[in-house]
Amino acid sequence: MHNNKITLSFLLIILISLFSCTEYVSDEVSDELTKARTAYIDEDYGTAMKIWKELSEQEIPESLWGVGILYESGYGVKQNFKTAKEWFTKAEKHNYAPAQHSLGLIYYFGYGVKVNKQKALEYYIKSAEQNFSPAMYLLGIEYEEGVLIKQDIKKAESLFRESLELGYQESEKALLRIQGINALKSIEQTINEGTLNGY
Repeated sequence: MHNNKITLSFLLIILISLFSCTEYVSDEVSDELTKARTAYIDEDYGTAMKIWKELSEQEIPESLWGVGILYESGYGVKQNFKTAKEWFTKAEKHNYAPAQHSLGLIYYFGYGVKVNKQKALEYYIKSAEQNFSPAMYLLGIEYEEGVLIKQDIKKAESLFRESLELGYQESEKALLRIQGINALKSIEQTINEGTLNGY
């Protein structure tokens, strides 16, 4: 499921709208974060960077993470995964779920670091424990596949369902896939039972 590289910046709009830290900041800072998000959406990356950098001096987790996203994507700055990781790590120190998710992706795909899927899993878990829906989805994939963690289809289904309820639409496909597999298993079991009973 991780075959297609997930670009962290592609998720920015979803992530900040789902997990904004604005309830913990002043109205003025909240307004500045909104301006930075709007600038990003409008592809005015210079303005987004300027605002996020200024707010990063106050250790605002979303701004630290936002700067990291710009370096990861190369929007408005030269792409630099090492620098992106540094900014994500600063935001993660505040237990900021999107940063944990981003660090998970960095380690999973080896963006500027050696691939470390176990470390990626640890970050997915931290982020998912805060009900961060993209991380819940990725953790669900791991439970479904059973490569990095013991396979648990029921846990995967539960994570996909919760993630979908939180608005992460990609989880719908995963739920349908699991429901289809479950239906096939049920049919197979029915056939086997019928064969065993002489039908």
